[in-house]
Amino acid sequence: MASPDSETNSNDVAYTPPMMTDDEKRQAYRRLFRPTKIVETKTAQKAKEELQETEGKRTEALKELRKLCLEENQSDEGKKICDAFLNKDDTFLLRFLRCKKFDVKRAYNQMTAYLLFREKHKDVTSKLHLSSLRFAISKGFPVILPNRDKEGRVWLLFDVGSWDHTEIPFPELMASLLYVIETLIENEETQVNGFVLLETYERYHIDQALAMKPADVKTMIDLLQGSFPGRFKVFNIIRQPWYFSTFWTLAKPFLSSKMTSRIMVHGSDLSKLYEQMEPEWLPTEFGGTSETFNTNIMLEELQLVAVEKGETINSENVTGETILEGLPNSVDDLNSAANNIESTDM
Repeated sequence: MASPDSETNSNDVAYTPPMMTDDEKRQAYRRLFRPTKIVETKTAQKAKEELQETEGKRTEALKELRKLCLEENQSDEGKKICDAFLNKDDTFLLRFLRCKKFDVKRAYNQMTAYLLFREKHKDVTSKLHLSSLRFAISKGFPVILPNRDKEGRVWLLFDVGSWDHTEIPFPELMASLLYVIETLIENEETQVNGFVLLETYERYHIDQALAMKPADVKTMIDLLQGSFPGRFKVFNIIRQPWYFSTFWTLAKPFLSSKMTSRIMVHGSDLSKLYEQMEPEWLPTEFGGTSETFNTNIMLEELQLVAVEKGETINSENVTGETILEGLPNSVDDLNSAANNIESTDM
């Protein structure tokens, strides 16, 4: 098989070799976690073709969206939307317009759902800072592949069978997913190209299936189906046992036909999965031939981004185990490190 590096990516998103050095992984995560514009790239062409996005359309739709917010300001719900979104910059609002292909009314409805989710699920949304979620993310909830696929999509991986709900409660699991996708969606490449989710149920125990509550399933579906401005393109499920049907029975009534059509249940035959992502790019625990995934570098880069945004990171995670030692934990630490570099260079 030819190396992906030898192929031209239709979205101008550089592939990274499966056997990546630590420095290559860091650079790849930095590209994923930081805002990136799509102007004059092939991703911009994709946005034009799939989302009807042009410079004129962006300007017009942003103006209409702000106008609609003001028009709806008379109701209590409309006032909440106004208060939450009118002070946001265009970059923030664009993610909703892109997700809804620049249909202003549908974008406004998603903004409403976005706000409602945060009000309804305070047990999830009150924890959206890395200090609270670092342990869950260190355990691989979720794993973020450093490389995009050939469609430019970001892959989020969950080893469902390794989840211990007594160690990581369900609201914390959902909060870690939300924190990660909120970070990733700031990148315009990701807004256009979207996400792929992959869940393995290889070690999924029947007790885990029986412990899932309908309300938990509904919370997860609410997040991924309409409440978040991301394009979730495929949901892959592999190596599921027979009692996976318990979860599926709970989930199916809440799923739209569109979301249902994007769920691929592979079982042990992963040939269709490999059409989306070559096995040498997937960790062994997710059906691939790459090395077992280590979350350290992913977490290091998430922490750097969090500090750049003004978060202060506690030095201990929820279990008391110190991790990511030596990284800046606050903006002051970051500035101090930068000053030290400057003084050394002088």
